[in-house]
Amino acid sequence: MELKIIKRSEAKVSGWSGGTTTEWLIWPPEAHYSKRDFQCRISTAKVELPESLFTPLPGVHRFLTPLDAPLTLTHNAQISLVLQPLQVHEFPGDWQTLSRGQTQDLNLMLRGVPGTMTHLAQPQDFSIGGNQHLTLDAFYFTQPGSVQTKDETLHLQRDELLVLLSSPEDSPTTIHLEAANIIHMQAILPPVV
Repeated sequence: MELKIIKRSEAKVSGWSGGTTTEWLIWPPEAHYSKRDFQCRISTAKVELPESLFTPLPGVHRFLTPLDAPLTLTHNAQISLVLQPLQVHEFPGDWQTLSRGQTQDLNLMLRGVPGTMTHLAQPQDFSIGGNQHLTLDAFYFTQPGSVQTKDETLHLQRDELLVLLSSPEDSPTTIHLEAANIIHMQAILPPVV
């Protein structure tokens, strides 16, 4: 099992039509968002305009949660909803999506692979490994906290990402997440050739 902590200063920042985006992780590692050749991408976006259109992403399945303020999304000029901070929303990337509200949001984008995004409200134990597939588990810390593995205690600050990559050969293990309001993202990846 591979374990890595990604700090905000290590993430890649770029602009988009509504503000800035920070790419925390892209898989496979040699993929490029601009080429749309990724299977999994985790990013945060700072929405600086009161109203903006999301980039259409055909073939991409999206999960999104606002981190610090409500965000109103309207899909295809028909479906409108107000997301509260840490409320997860799932939608197809090819939907025309208009956002209203200035916030920072967390995004999980999946292309051709299954996955999930969930809000972990309380500290808890989490089982990693023992899967039949290469599995990426990422935990976005919205406040300082720690992770207890069988070998060590890791301390994470607010806006840091813990990434665990487990293969079918890895034995199952349990980690303890000691923080509230962590966003867990998971992607089931194809085998590395």
